[in-house]
Amino acid sequence: MSEQNEHVAKILPDRPATSDGFSGRGHERCAKALTSAIRQLADRDGAIGLEGEYGAGKSTVIGFAERDLNSNGTGKTAHHLFCFDLWTHRGDVFKRSFLDELLQWAENAKLLKTGQLTKFRDRIRDRTKTVTYEVDRRHFF
Repeated sequence: MSEQNEHVAKILPDRPATSDGFSGRGHERCAKALTSAIRQLADRDGAIGLEGEYGAGKSTVIGFAERDLNSNGTGKTAHHLFCFDLWTHRGDVFKRSFLDELLQWAENAKLLKTGQLTKFRDRIRDRTKTVTYEVDRRHFF
């Protein structure tokens, strides 16, 4: 077989895009709406869900929103965004997986001190146990 007739496979990485490839800028518009919603929740509790099919660009939108939230001109990170991929952890124990990922993210973002990280990790992994004893002195006399 000659080299001209050989098929070349192109491996596509499964990573979020860094630019919006759509002519209507749908990912960027969605990211702006997400950024607006996040800013509206600045002084209160709330949750935002981003739903879509596999490969629809959810991670791309989140990346654009994070960039937009942190484009304050100071060079400092104005917002910290934690993303948990439920699909990746579909067979895991949810609570533990979520908390492990959150602690790893907090450590990478340098949001917690080493002692705090160790304490939280031990609690998540059931390495520490708190025992309370009540002693009634009447039985000792």
